[in-house]
Amino acid sequence: MNTFEYIKGKPVLQEETFTFTPDIPVTGSFQFQYGAFTVSGLDAVPGDYPLSMGVAGLRRPHASADGEECSLEMTDSVPFGAEPEVQKRFEFSDGRMAVRTDFILRPSFEMRSITAGGLKVEGLAKLQIAEQVASGALQNGELIDFAALPDGTEIYRKNLIPVTIDFFDCNGTKLSFELGNSIWRWDLPSRMPGTSLYTIRKEKDALMFYWNVFEFRGETPETPVPGGRNLRFVWSLRYETEQTVPETIKAEFDAVNYPWQKNCLVRLADGTYSKTPCFRAAGTIAILKKFVRAQLADAVEGDVYAIRIPADLCCTGSAHEDRGKKDSLLHWGRDSREEFGRWANRQLSRNGAKLIFIVEEK
Repeated sequence: MNTFEYIKGKPVLQEETFTFTPDIPVTGSFQFQYGAFTVSGLDAVPGDYPLSMGVAGLRRPHASADGEECSLEMTDSVPFGAEPEVQKRFEFSDGRMAVRTDFILRPSFEMRSITAGGLKVEGLAKLQIAEQVASGALQNGELIDFAALPDGTEIYRKNLIPVTIDFFDCNGTKLSFELGNSIWRWDLPSRMPGTSLYTIRKEKDALMFYWNVFEFRGETPETPVPGGRNLRFVWSLRYETEQTVPETIKAEFDAVNYPWQKNCLVRLADGTYSKTPCFRAAGTIAILKKFVRAQLADAVEGDVYAIRIPADLCCTGSAHEDRGKKDSLLHWGRDSREEFGRWANRQLSRNGAKLIFIVEEK
């Protein structure tokens, strides 16, 4: 992983497989080029004024000492009305660009509408959308031949955002959109009177993915407009997904059949518990870290350790989100699992070893 270089005044990240440029096509946005794909961020609109009309703040690039991870922090504000501010953090590691967007909204800000932006995807041939179903599993929809669709086709229109979308170019190269851990954060109408709408359309050979996360709808004309509050939305693009499993694994932890305690398990929408661990649960991560620490004394150059994991399930256990008083908060644990993986590989790499995940397919 390289670090950011300033090109024409912008901190640009150029890697062997991709190029990332901030503030294109508008201030506060970005452009990500990978294979035949060009992905651009759409303008965020906190209230009446788009972020592109605002004032660009500092751009702070960072890089880890080992060069394996780097990030860029951006802050922009709209100098009108209640002066909303939007902070973004782009993180690059393990074949993935993770994006965290924080809306800093004062109590005087009227929550009439919030558009969190969206994506424009060019160079697309096919796509597949995955949504959460009642069982908690992620269900893939049909593979859509995007190139064959007529202009103006509406592919998706719902008040809940897809959990993942796989994009394929004409060469079969895959690029994936994924939500962050806290899916519930994208469902503002569950906490305030209003609606949300997520749409995917084909416009002039490009896929347009719009994130209208909130529009106020009072139950009566007297219903007060909610005051501003801080909001966080996390998502990622995964651009390198291939992993080869070596013939020899020195030690393996079977997370599929391990006798997990109840507080570690996925809680389903009906209140029952799966036998699958939730990687957002602190207890789950503690047990996995114990396994890794037990290997450090014997790990040598070239050793590969593995954790066998089940297919992803969505969980509603609010305690996993550190909000135990809530009835349920929808989330999944892929980000937490990969954060643990980075921690594990930092420990093992000191001896030249590494950890991989093996997904147990159903």
